[in-house]
Amino acid sequence: MVTAAGQPELQSLAIAIVTVRALAIGRGTSRYLERLASHDAVLRLVTTLRANIFAWMIDRALAYRGDALTRVVSDVDSVQDLWVRVRLPAFASGCGWDRAIAGALVIDPYVG
Repeated sequence: MVTAAGQPELQSLAIAIVTVRALAIGRGTSRYLERLASHDAVLRLVTTLRANIFAWMIDRALAYRGDALTRVVSDVDSVQDLWVRVRLPAFASGCGWDRAIAGALVIDPYVG
């Protein structure tokens, strides 16, 4: 981008301009798709978990007490938050570190 300070013709900067715009749009799109996929997976998990717990509770006297149902719902919601806010980002971070280390190993084995 030092070349841009010398005010060259617009044609010589066109590739850089288009690349920056494309990467900006791609970043937003990929973040949206990542959130959509992760929330879909977690909500499917929570739906199954909640259905299994309610099926287990239906034969017991706890199913007819409001405080027990409230606790179950809040516990399942905390499991949902655990997956969305802790486990999935930790997994994605681990995958990113693995790729960074693999790339460093390819470039220079001593760095990796």
